[in-house]
Amino acid sequence: MFAPYPLKALVGADAEAALAQEVAAATPDPAMIDYYGQLLPEPGQRVAVGDTVIFGFRAQAFFTRARIVPIAGVASGKPEAKGVWTSDGRPASWPAPEAG
Repeated sequence: MFAPYPLKALVGADAEAALAQEVAAATPDPAMIDYYGQLLPEPGQRVAVGDTVIFGFRAQAFFTRARIVPIAGVASGKPEAKGVWTSDGRPASWPAPEAG
């Protein structure tokens, strides 16, 4: 089970405006898969139907065929790939072989 984590979204009339306005958000219980969220604007924040929303959720690696590449050292400015895995946790090669 995942612990609760703070969630924010960037919201605005276009991408530029969205990058300037951070809005609190909520998701279902942390034990559930979070495919969607709810915006919780504070008084004075403008949020309208049709606005651009940039919403980040925790990774749902098990639900994708993508390769997983954890990166260490981002905060220190020295990012380093720590390996490549399939979504079910098996070591993988990169680049991935082409699907036939």
